[in-house]
Amino acid sequence: MPEVQRIIEGALTLDRIEETIATKEAVGYRFVRNEVRQHEGRPANLASFEDLGLDPPPKRLEWTMKAPGVFDPAPDWEGEMCVENKVVAVRAFRAR
Repeated sequence: MPEVQRIIEGALTLDRIEETIATKEAVGYRFVRNEVRQHEGRPANLASFEDLGLDPPPKRLEWTMKAPGVFDPAPDWEGEMCVENKVVAVRAFRAR
């Protein structure tokens, strides 16, 4: 499937990042990965989405910052994101 990328500001809260990704998924894209990068001299997230055509994913992703030593079910995605201008470890889960 073809992929598209979107820059998401690194200054946003995790809730705002979640909403930005949910908005993109609602129109037929599935979030697949993120890279923390510099954009216009500031930290940002380069989010990649696969094009699902007209079918949005069935369940919205719910995001959490990873807490050391906490064992959750396997996440649908985990990696680093820039949240409020700090690089943090993040997990995302789709409702089962």
